[in-house]
Amino acid sequence: MVRSESHMPRRSNKPLVVFRCDGGASVGNGHIVRCMVLADALAARGWVCDFASNPEAPTEIPTLGRSNYQTIGVTAADGSKAFSHHWPEGCELLVVDHYGLDQRFEAGLRSWAKQILVIDDLANRAHDADYLVDQTLLRRAEAYAGLVPPHCKFYLGGSHALLREQFRTARGVALQHHARRNGVQRVLVAIGGVDGRGLTPVALRAIHESGLDVTVDVIMGGRAPALPDVKTLIEDLPLPIHLHVDTNQVASLMQSADLAIGAAGTSSAERCCLGLPTLAITVADNQRCNALALEQVGAAHLLGWWQEVDEAIICEALQRLSGDATKRRRMAEAAGTLIDGDGATRVAAAIAAKAGTEPRKALKAGVVLQA
Repeated sequence: MVRSESHMPRRSNKPLVVFRCDGGASVGNGHIVRCMVLADALAARGWVCDFASNPEAPTEIPTLGRSNYQTIGVTAADGSKAFSHHWPEGCELLVVDHYGLDQRFEAGLRSWAKQILVIDDLANRAHDADYLVDQTLLRRAEAYAGLVPPHCKFYLGGSHALLREQFRTARGVALQHHARRNGVQRVLVAIGGVDGRGLTPVALRAIHESGLDVTVDVIMGGRAPALPDVKTLIEDLPLPIHLHVDTNQVASLMQSADLAIGAAGTSSAERCCLGLPTLAITVADNQRCNALALEQVGAAHLLGWWQEVDEAIICEALQRLSGDATKRRRMAEAAGTLIDGDGATRVAAAIAAKAGTEPRKALKAGVVLQA
């Protein structure tokens, strides 16, 4: 729901959180998705959640457009005046998840927001934050030394991964599935909702060349540039391929799969939660640390940087991993130990307790690393 009134009236005495995040073809879906996950967790605790995003986000990311969260369109150039104009009474919490914004933007809203939470995974710029969430695997507070105020509290690593409820719900059955399976019958291809690198057609051709007798599920966004090419391949390749566009059944598809081909970004946390063995491709600079951590702990086989990955590399890796049930089970076990799906609950409980809207005992749900 996009609102364009001169300001957003306070709808109740409940605490208000405003999420500043963008999404769409140019930046992908990850920022919006993880902010919506945290919004759901806070809304369940009685908070009012509004979004300030690029104007095209509700259209390009249907889950945001269909949600009950009110959204206003802003640009990267909009500063404190735009926020005080739309929300003149300020907010309890401002959440910033945007690679183009830093300490200057956040400091400009200090008198408007009681608390500021930053979601980041680059650790490459200063923030004026009270809380910082970075779900990069094996991330340590030292990465942000000198980049945040001394009082900033950290919520780091897989235990604070912001995942939708469907993944926590599917986790038990999925882990059992991957622990039992000996063969590969179903392969999931999910290289981001936008797949801005156009890797999905490459992966489909590689699966065909591998000669594996498998069924393939493909997850893509409705505005992905490669979607027409994928539809053509589905008609041309002699493979049973099922295309899922803008689906909300991602956890179910991951639960049914025996092996995945995917990017090393936000979706890697989802696959880890369900213990899904993965051939991972690094498609953006902010994924490099996560990709190395996945391979280091044995949760995924890293194919490399996207420009260096071709059909032959994917094909060979598929053949090797599909024929090694022991390695796949080890990957599933390693992945499943990294993330349990309760990260959003932990972060929301800690924030709500700090704001006085939840008992302090809720903090026992997770570990908070302090600077």
